[in-house]
Amino acid sequence: LGDLAARRMALGAWAVAISALLLLGIAIAHYSSGRRGGRVGDALFAIAMTGSLVLPLAARGPAAPASPPLEWGIAAAAQRPAVSRVTLLLLDGASLEYIWTRAAEGRLPHFARLIDSGAAIDLATIRPTQPDPVWAAAATGMLPARNGVRSAAAYYARGDGRPIDLLPDHCFSHALVTFGVVRGVAHSSAAWRTRPLWSILAQAGISVGFVRWPLTYPAPPVHGFLVADRFHDVIGSPLELDNRAAFPPDAAPLARAAFLDDVRGAAEHAVAAQDSPWSRDVSYRTAMHTLRERWRPQVVAVRYQALDAVSHGHWAVGEARPTDAFEADRRRSEQLLERAYLRMDAEVGAALE
Repeated sequence: LGDLAARRMALGAWAVAISALLLLGIAIAHYSSGRRGGRVGDALFAIAMTGSLVLPLAARGPAAPASPPLEWGIAAAAQRPAVSRVTLLLLDGASLEYIWTRAAEGRLPHFARLIDSGAAIDLATIRPTQPDPVWAAAATGMLPARNGVRSAAAYYARGDGRPIDLLPDHCFSHALVTFGVVRGVAHSSAAWRTRPLWSILAQAGISVGFVRWPLTYPAPPVHGFLVADRFHDVIGSPLELDNRAAFPPDAAPLARAAFLDDVRGAAEHAVAAQDSPWSRDVSYRTAMHTLRERWRPQVVAVRYQALDAVSHGHWAVGEARPTDAFEADRRRSEQLLERAYLRMDAEVGAALE
C-alpha cells in the first residue's frame, strides 16, 4: 500500500476497533444489569453500529488521482563497450526447493552448476500471484503502489468508466467478472508508472534484448530489441498489421519466422507437440537467439511459462505421499514435473555455455 492508503486504512481499522469495544461494553452492561432494554442502550447500540460502517468509509476519503502514464523514450546515452554479457532466464512457477533437492541428487546438473558458482535465495512474492504484478516488481524494484501494476487487469463495474485496480480475494468478487457484472480489461505497456529495467539500462547506454516480459505490448522503444509477451496472440490476427508487437519494427519478421519455422529438429518437435506451453517457450527462445545474433545486446532476457503450466496441473499430485490411493496418477505427475525441469535444466546449460 502507498503511504496515503496505509494511513486511511489504519484510521478505518481504529474506527472499527473502537466501535467493537463500545458494542462489547454495551453487551457487558446489558447482561450484567439484567435489563433487557433501554433507550440509552438502544441509542448507544445504534451509534456504534452506524459508526462501524460510516467511519471507515469516511476515513477512506476520495479516490487519489492516478499518476500519468510513463512517457517512453530511448535515452541518448553513449553505448558502453560490450565487455561482458548478462542472460536472464525468467521461470514462471519454478520451485527453488524442488531444484535444490534434485540438483543435490545430480538430476539437474546445470542448475547445480549455477547454484554452486553463484547465489540462490527464496523470495517472498507479490499478491495476487499473477505474472503482471510479480514481474513488474522485479522489473522496477518497486512494490505495486509505486510501479502502478497491482493485478493483471483493470476492472470496470457495469455502466461506470472508473477503473478498479485490484479485486479482493475470498469474497467471490471474481465471480462478478465471470458473470459479466464487472468487466476486466488486461493491462498493456501503458500501465507502467515508473521505469522498468530495460529503460534504466538504456539510460546507462547498455543495449538490451527482452523477450516475453509481461506488460510489453505495445512494445516500447528500447536500446536494442524487445518482443512483447502477446506476440504469439498477434501472429495471424489483424493486430499483426499495426506492427506493435516488437521493437524495432524490423525485429517482428525475424521473430515471426521463429514461430512459423518448422526446421527445429524432429526430436524437439516430437516433445513440443505433447506440450503446448513448452512449444511456445521454444518459439520465444528461438526468436531470442535469432534477434540476439542480429543486434548483439549486452543484456538478454527471455521468459518461460511451461514450468508454471505443468506445476498447476501436477504439483499437488506429483509431490503427494507414495501411499496415496492413486499411485499411477502420482507417478505420472511426478514424471511430467521432472521432464519439465529437465528441459529447463538444458536451457540453463545452453545459456551457461
